[in-house]
Amino acid sequence: MLYFWAWLSVVLLTGFPNDVFASGARDPPRIAGKMPYLLKLDRLFYQASPKSSYRHSEPEHTREMSSYVTQLYVGSPRPQLLRVAFDTASGQIVVPSWQCQSTTCKHHRKFATRASKTCRRDLHRENITIQSISLDWGEGSITGELVHEKHVCFGEPKTQTFCTNLGLVAATEMTDAPFGMDPFDGSIGLGLFALAPSPLFHVLSRFAEAASNTSQI
Repeated sequence: MLYFWAWLSVVLLTGFPNDVFASGARDPPRIAGKMPYLLKLDRLFYQASPKSSYRHSEPEHTREMSSYVTQLYVGSPRPQLLRVAFDTASGQIVVPSWQCQSTTCKHHRKFATRASKTCRRDLHRENITIQSISLDWGEGSITGELVHEKHVCFGEPKTQTFCTNLGLVAATEMTDAPFGMDPFDGSIGLGLFALAPSPLFHVLSRFAEAASNTSQI
């Protein structure tokens, strides 16, 4: 594996109406302003064979792939470190749950929801199943519990300046293909508003709201 440092400028949109995230509306909020937040990333190169779990054909030849990953600290009072990759085809954060017993989950860090005093699991929502279809990774699926975590942060715990609260998909089942080959634990969706299960789960909207309510950015 080969690492090198890169900088990602995540443009966060501020000035959203206060009731947007409580209303349940599916339309994106109006934009009143913007500010950049710089996030330090690793670009990770790795070898993988993107065989689909739904096909009965032989695996394809191993090929070189790359992903941009960063550190995400989730939960409190002891933040849990997870390495996550950026995904433009989804709108939410997906991390393996401590309840996941799939072979794929055993090879990754897991989010222990019960160890976090700021995690709510009683959202009265059924588990969600996400289908993954990617020309690079192949096809697969994730089944997970919808939780609300009030402490999700970028950066080391001692230097964190940017946190928010949002909904997470805590995966309880993950297919071996394509997720078993991932050298990171979960993913951060940078996709459109409608790609998230609800406004609470839309990553860019939630971090944008946090940026508009803090003087540290």
